Amino acid sequence: MSVTPNLRKTIEKLVELDEQRQATSRSRYGDSVTFGGTPMQEAKALELIHDVLNSRDPVEQLLSTLSQGDLIHIQALMSFGRDDSFPNFEAALKHAKSNYNENTPQYLAGKNLAKDLPASFTKLRI
Repeated sequence: MSVTPNLRKTIEKLVELDEQRQATSRSRYGDSVTFGGTPMQEAKALELIHDVLNSRDPVEQLLSTLSQGDLIHIQALMSFGRDDSFPNFEAALKHAKSNYNENTPQYLAGKNLAKDLPASFTKLRI
């Protein structure tokens, strides 16, 4: 499996953006948000919901600009990197191709790309 220089650069940017997003989320909101607590906890929960609904996720923004082929490769790399029971990358790629749809960018944006994409590079030794 080889990754084009352009796709590799895109993946590196996705990893960087996902790391930033995760760090910001943890520092700003902690690990979880619940309702039914103190007024301060409920205000924090409402702030989180407002922020999420009124902002564009930079990871999702970048993913939405990519071609179908790039999205399929990123999904395959992500799945292979997180050990989704694929015996090899080709099986992960076949699965990603058969499951591609218009919601693939949103699906990928919800995954831990900062962990799973580098893990796939390590497994593939690329």
